Amino acid sequence: MSEEVKREVQTWDPVEWLDRIINGEQTYTLQEVPENSGHYKLVPDNVEIIQKGTPLSQSRLNRMTDGISFSHNVIGAIATEALRQAGLAHKNRQVDFEKRFLQGEATITGTPGGYFSTTYPFVLVPIPAGTEHTQTNTPHYDVTLCVTAADDIGKVNLEVYDKASNGFKVRNLGSAKSVSFTWTIINTNIQ
Repeated sequence: MSEEVKREVQTWDPVEWLDRIINGEQTYTLQEVPENSGHYKLVPDNVEIIQKGTPLSQSRLNRMTDGISFSHNVIGAIATEALRQAGLAHKNRQVDFEKRFLQGEATITGTPGGYFSTTYPFVLVPIPAGTEHTQTNTPHYDVTLCVTAADDIGKVNLEVYDKASNGFKVRNLGSAKSVSFTWTIINTNIQ
């Protein structure tokens, strides 16, 4: 089993590659190979060299391969991690937005209490399931209500109470027997 030769990656110093430039065209002369009758070789004719050009060698080409490998593997991994972190930051911002602004609808039905009653019809409004919606600064979030239907719109008096991280309650202090409404959580204090 042959042992693989390991190269150490050198610090990267870019090479400015230069073309070989000659005056005119390169021509060749056909010469017979001594002691090998019938065999010929091409021998370049002398030309005026304007620019020598960068010589190719194993060490130079291996350095180029090392640089390409480094950029492909290491820099690619860094770019992948940067994209992953950006995706997480975007997801976190999206979660924060969802916590700060939630909407839904509910209906309260029931017979209102008497004139001196301390009980009123109410509904428990659950916040959508999932940690991305849980209110982390309970009870310091605002809930806005908008009545969409009622059996007697003039007798609706809604109140939000018992705010928790996963929901809140709304009661009707008025005498309407059925009230439908939309609710909106606006929570700008989430950090």
